[in-house]
Order: sequence, then C-alpha cells, then structure tokens
Amino acid sequence: MSFGNVNLPKTPSPVILPVAPSIAFYTERIQLDGVLYTIQYRWNQRMGHWVQNVQDANGNDLIDGILQLTDYPLGYKGIGTIQGYPPGVQMIVDESGAGLTADRKTFGSGVNPYYFQATT
Repeated sequence: MSFGNVNLPKTPSPVILPVAPSIAFYTERIQLDGVLYTIQYRWNQRMGHWVQNVQDANGNDLIDGILQLTDYPLGYKGIGTIQGYPPGVQMIVDESGAGLTADRKTFGSGVNPYYFQATT
C-alpha cells in the first residue's frame, strides 16, 4: 500500500486514528493490536506541530512527546523496547502527495494518522 511517495507496511486493514484538530489538547482511547491505549494529542503552537503521548489502559505513560511528522514512522524506537508499547507502526500520511504537514487545518483532513497493526 502506498500514499503519495510513501510505501507503507503490508497490513490487511490499517487503523485510522481518530483526531480532532479543532481542539488543541484532547484524549482518545483506542484498541491497537487488541490492546486498549489512551492517546493524547496536543497542538504545540511554538513548534507548529501536533505532539502525541501514549498511555496504557491504566493511564501509565509509555512514551511522551512524539512529534506528528508526515511520512515518517512514529514512535518506532518504542517498538520492542518499551514494555506495553503498541507493536505496530504509526505514520502520518499526506494522502495528496503534495508534501503537506499535519497542522490545525490538514490533520484528519487529507493528512491522516494511520496505525499499521503488527498482528493480522
């Protein structure tokens, strides 16, 4: 599967993570690879980027401060090294291929966060 210039992992059905770009800080609970996680998104005005935190089902921080960069595997250093961290690959995909970034206008509207599950 590919979007724009990015080839993505071969997963039967990637999950589109829910986003609410009109809200500068919000929390979502979602199952990834059969495990419940809490994902927090925060708009950092100074940096001009969304930042993500991931918590386990009990609210314990697994990783904080993941910049939501387009067309780059996010949080990959946590895979296999942080106990309880989601084992799949997350990527913000610019589906237009125009080199857009995830900002307050595009995030969730053409620039979408995908999670490619490790399990099928």
